[in-house]
Amino acid sequence: TMAAPFAHPGSRNEMLGETPTADAIARYSLERMDWTGRPPVFLLHAMDDEAVPVENSLQLLTALKAGGVKAEAHLFEEGGHGFGIRLIEGRPAAVWPELVLRWGRRHGWVS
Repeated sequence: TMAAPFAHPGSRNEMLGETPTADAIARYSLERMDWTGRPPVFLLHAMDDEAVPVENSLQLLTALKAGGVKAEAHLFEEGGHGFGIRLIEGRPAAVWPELVLRWGRRHGWVS
C-alpha cells in the first residue's frame, strides 16, 4: 500500500513525491488493483521489519484472495527489512530461497 500508516515512507516519497494526492495514493496502492486473472504471487515478510509494517503485505494478500489469485505467503518472526538481499543465516527467514524454489517448481516455472 501507499496509504498511511502501512506504507513504506521512502518508497512512497520516491514514487509519489512528498505530498501525494489521494488519487495518486489510491492508484499506486497494490491492494486496490483489480487482480482478476493475474498470475500467482509469492509474498515474504518479517514481523520485525521496522521499515514496512507486516500489515502492508497482509492487505495485499487479502486483495489477492478477493481477486481469485493463487498466493503463497510466509511471515517470519525475524528477518528485518530487505532480507532477500543480505545474509540472515541462523534467522527464521533464512529459509526463504528454498521456499521460493519449491513454489516455482509446483507452478512448473523451475525445474
